[in-house]
Amino acid sequence: MSDDWNQPGQSDPISGPGTVNMTPGKLSMKAEVKFHSRLAINLFRGRKADPAKGIRPIIGLARFAQQSAQVWSSASRDDPMADMILIRIEEAHDAAELLLKNCLAVAEGMLESLNGFSIDVEESIRPVSLELKFYSPWAWKGALLLKKYDELVRASLTARHMGLLTSEDWTKTINSTGTAIRHMFVQADAFVMTPLKRSNFTRTKKAVEKKYAERKRAFLYVPREVLIGELRAKLSPPIKKYEQIEREERALERQEDDRRRAIARAESGVVVARPSWISARDTITTDARVTEVTGSTADNVAGSIVSDNIENMINATSNTGAP
Repeated sequence: MSDDWNQPGQSDPISGPGTVNMTPGKLSMKAEVKFHSRLAINLFRGRKADPAKGIRPIIGLARFAQQSAQVWSSASRDDPMADMILIRIEEAHDAAELLLKNCLAVAEGMLESLNGFSIDVEESIRPVSLELKFYSPWAWKGALLLKKYDELVRASLTARHMGLLTSEDWTKTINSTGTAIRHMFVQADAFVMTPLKRSNFTRTKKAVEKKYAERKRAFLYVPREVLIGELRAKLSPPIKKYEQIEREERALERQEDDRRRAIARAESGVVVARPSWISARDTITTDARVTEVTGSTADNVAGSIVSDNIENMINATSNTGAP
């Protein structure tokens, strides 16, 4: 029996014919969080690189959310490299969470030990309110850590202001916890979206290694238990059934064929209608030629197409999460 009872002939007749096809829209969620410290905001925004000045990039929560979404999606498509990244994210998260918990307990304990004082911890007169809307659960876990970090900064600042915490201890506490969070965020940056799957790991490994090298990313060692799917992160997406993946990939193959034909016709000067799957937003046109397809369509094609010519397909992949 179908799980969807909102079909003619399946609902209880007592509900009336007017209730048929009364289907709610797609579920969505968002959250709002307030940050009081600049240190927390810095870890949300991250920092861009400036090679001329020797400044390295810092992956913040905003970019981690984007990159972890790609990892999460690929893990659902049976990519062992994505599963390996999720394991590393989980390990880094657990270490950062424990460190934050211990440091916050120490800072709050200092303030609570002052008998006869009712202390309000430092807070901003203009806290920054951010609306969050993430695809990956790991992005939400990162946001929870960042909120704890904001609380730690405030409590530690209060303790330092009252002479309970030395400047040296303050610096060690904030730097160590901030580094732990950054270590979690940077794990997703090691991922490169490719068509790799457990079923074709041996056949595609060399081509995928080349793609990782082009992106200046290290090809991660994948232990056997991860490669065969016995070991996954506790927080991982369910792997889609083979038949579902096949249907999606066949559809994406047809889209890719349409794209190639459109490009070939444009280059030959033949005016053709844009395929329905290419939106105006996703198309860059130069001299009447379709030169590149970007955005979500390209990401899906890059991460999903199965082709006999794996080398050419991998060269066409894109990873929008690079810093």
